[in-house]
Amino acid sequence: MKDVLRALTNVVWRMPPAFLVTMKHMFKKPVTLDYPREKAPMAPRYRGKHYLERYDDGTERCVCCGLCAAACPADAIYMEPEENEKGERRA
Repeated sequence: MKDVLRALTNVVWRMPPAFLVTMKHMFKKPVTLDYPREKAPMAPRYRGKHYLERYDDGTERCVCCGLCAAACPADAIYMEPEENEKGERRA
C-alpha cells in the first residue's frame, strides 16, 4: 500500500511541471518547416549550387584548370583532361 501511495504522490508532483512545459511549447511558433511549400532562409555563407556551365553550342565551359579540385575541402573532385572533337583539352 505504501508503494502505491508513494507512486501516486510521485505522479501528482511530477505531472504539473510536465504539463507546464507542454503548454509553454504549444503556443510557440513551430521550429520545423513544411519543406516543399516553405523554403528556409539561405545561410550567409551559402555560395550556390555547383553545376557545370555550357556554351551556347552545348560544349562544356570547363578548361580543366584544377582550381575547383584544389579548393574542395573534402578532396571529392578529381579531374582528368581529355581532348574533345575539336582537339581542345577539356574535362
